[in-house]
Amino acid sequence: MKPMCRMFAAVLLAIHALSAATAAGVATQDSSGPSRSLPGAADLFARHVAAVGGAEHLRSTTSLHTVARFESGPGVTGRLETWIAQPDRMVARLTIDGIGRVDTGLQGNVGWMIHPATGPKLLDGMALHQLRQQADLHLDLEPMRYLERAETVARRVHAGRDSYEVRLKATWGEEYTQYYDATDGWLIGVVRRLATPMGDVDTVTTFADYRDIGGVRRALRTTQQVGPMEQVFILEHVDTGQVDPTIFQLPRAIDALIRTRR
Repeated sequence: MKPMCRMFAAVLLAIHALSAATAAGVATQDSSGPSRSLPGAADLFARHVAAVGGAEHLRSTTSLHTVARFESGPGVTGRLETWIAQPDRMVARLTIDGIGRVDTGLQGNVGWMIHPATGPKLLDGMALHQLRQQADLHLDLEPMRYLERAETVARRVHAGRDSYEVRLKATWGEEYTQYYDATDGWLIGVVRRLATPMGDVDTVTTFADYRDIGGVRRALRTTQQVGPMEQVFILEHVDTGQVDPTIFQLPRAIDALIRTRR
């Protein structure tokens, strides 16, 4: 996989991993229903929310600023900084030392990227759907807004942990898998194909080292297998105070692209 494609995949995955305590939540339904020996997906979602601090703490977060250290192979390092505010506002800035920087953002229905290999670009289709889902700070509380189906299908070892496997189908047709620790309730893994402007990317993400930060337990270490490359994000800073709204202003190059489409 090309390095720049990996960079964009890393941005999307890291937004998912660092912007919220989980990618699941308090589901209002389990549309497919579990087998008799397995807990329902809704039960697993609720267990995870309880484990990370409860719905009240998650609901109180309406903006977020995170900083994470990035490592990928010998000598490849960088930094990811992410700003998110409800509703539908996000900017992520991934800088890889000696390679370049990718900026990705969301403002309402406008998803965008500025990439050193492709320049400014508007996102659409599945890439935009995934970005909006992953940038939703309250995804935990309303996961079925994005899902057509969620079903617990097996109990198996994932990332060395006894876990439950949940298969999900998004409202835009995408299918992916999440894993929940059978003992602690944590979300510990996601297997998903991410859409990028340079092609789809198969990813395996593992969450570890949950710690209490301001009343919400977050995974401090996120490991992502993207093709043959392993990428690690280590969360170093979390701030749930109000984000300066000017950070979400569209870059001039993106604004120009929007005007050409009108």
